[in-house]
Amino acid sequence: MSPPRITAVCAENIAAATSSTNTVLALVSGKVAKGFTVFVEHLNPGFVYTSQPSPSGGPSHLQLFFHLSFYARSTASERAGPAYISLCWLPEDQAWALGGFITDRCLGIRTIF
Repeated sequence: MSPPRITAVCAENIAAATSSTNTVLALVSGKVAKGFTVFVEHLNPGFVYTSQPSPSGGPSHLQLFFHLSFYARSTASERAGPAYISLCWLPEDQAWALGGFITDRCLGIRTIF
């Protein structure tokens, strides 16, 4: 059996913003906030990027995160709910990397890490 996957996204409610922090609070109550029942944080899968900002912080003005939120539907539920994706900027690589993924529990999304 394959894990649940997102099958639809509501384009009318996509929100995006940049931030100097990547906390759960920054995602779920910041500029891209959406209402939800209970959120599920999909934990770090263990990928390590050599130029990724350290978890301990460092100067926040040197860190850049891109937060994206939208309402989605999944194969595991007939209900729609919010999903949040956070990307962190890797200056040495000049690329974005996954920094966080949160979904509403009603979507039934499970990540395999």
